[in-house]
Amino acid sequence: MAPFYNPVSAAVAGQRSRVYQSQRVLWIERHKLTAPAHVKKSQSSYRLGVSRQLWIGALAAVFLSTVLAGIILFHVSQLLFQARHAVVGLEELRQVLDTASRITAERAPSNVLMAGEVGQIETARARLNTARAETDRALNQAATIVATVPYNDIMRHLVQARALVELAAAETPVRYESVQRATEALFATYDAYQAVVMSKAAELIHSDPELAGPVQHALILCALRDDAGRLGSSIIAPLIANIPMPESNIANGERLNGRIKMQRQLLSLSLI
Repeated sequence: MAPFYNPVSAAVAGQRSRVYQSQRVLWIERHKLTAPAHVKKSQSSYRLGVSRQLWIGALAAVFLSTVLAGIILFHVSQLLFQARHAVVGLEELRQVLDTASRITAERAPSNVLMAGEVGQIETARARLNTARAETDRALNQAATIVATVPYNDIMRHLVQARALVELAAAETPVRYESVQRATEALFATYDAYQAVVMSKAAELIHSDPELAGPVQHALILCALRDDAGRLGSSIIAPLIANIPMPESNIANGERLNGRIKMQRQLLSLSLI
């Protein structure tokens, strides 16, 4: 027997099917519309966070670069200042040591004048006057560089030494004691000036300890030059007075020779 066909039930079932399909389509469409909004919001928040982090990182990089550049420029300026200060200090030390050399150099024309060789007096006098003028000029310049050391004692020794040279040169015949006394007075002038040399050297080393080596090297050279000159002057008095070499002069010569050897050894060590 064929099943009974009810048209009303069929129509109702068809209607329900169409309603279900419509609701399903609406549900799908609604989710198609709402889902991208959440995704877009999430993507926008993510991009905003990344952008903020990039800006913070860029600003931090600029700040750190600026600070680092400032630190580098500060250290460079400090190094340039120290280098400039070192150059000025070494130049002043050179002038101070040049004055010491002038004092040493004045001994040679003094010895020639005291020798009183016939026909050489006027030439010896002119050379001695030139040497004395150079010494005075150098001392005046050194006084502007190292003002902490009183120059009265130095000038007192210098004036006394020059007066003794003049007294010895005026003698006929020249006596050993007069020449020896004048020579030792010239030595004493140089010794008195060492206070200026050591004061400037100490100031320079204190301001820049790295200059200790070059400063000590210069001091050794200056002392070596003076002792070499003293070694020659130690035999001048007996030669001018035309007498045998006294034991005291021989002893002084040996002592100076030993000191010169020591200074040469120190000089060789400073060159290593």
